[in-house]
Amino acid sequence: MDPLELVKEIYAGFEAGDPSIALAHCTDETTIEQDPRLPWGGRYIGRDGVLAFLAQLVTTVDTQLVIERIFQAGEDVVEVGRSVGSVRSSGEPLDVAECHVWTIRDGMIHAARFYIDSDTVIAALG
Repeated sequence: MDPLELVKEIYAGFEAGDPSIALAHCTDETTIEQDPRLPWGGRYIGRDGVLAFLAQLVTTVDTQLVIERIFQAGEDVVEVGRSVGSVRSSGEPLDVAECHVWTIRDGMIHAARFYIDSDTVIAALG
């Protein structure tokens, strides 16, 4: 599958609350990285790592991705947009800029690096 189409399918699955598409395209070496200052941040490896990342994320914030641009750049797929929603514990609203960089190799997720306006998120988390 074309890397851009694969990432679009992964986002559609996440929007529907179904991570199975992403998990089906992970290997034992897949890495997920996000700012370690965030409660769900750090470096996660493999399917179990992806599940741990997602579990921590969805128990901390209730957000939806608003994709503004998505494009392929070599073996990477870059998504630029906003993460909009709220902090689960307080209801504090979130609306922050974000960028995701996915590296797809042979139809599998090699790496995903998630960048977000961490300072704004940390302030909202209290």
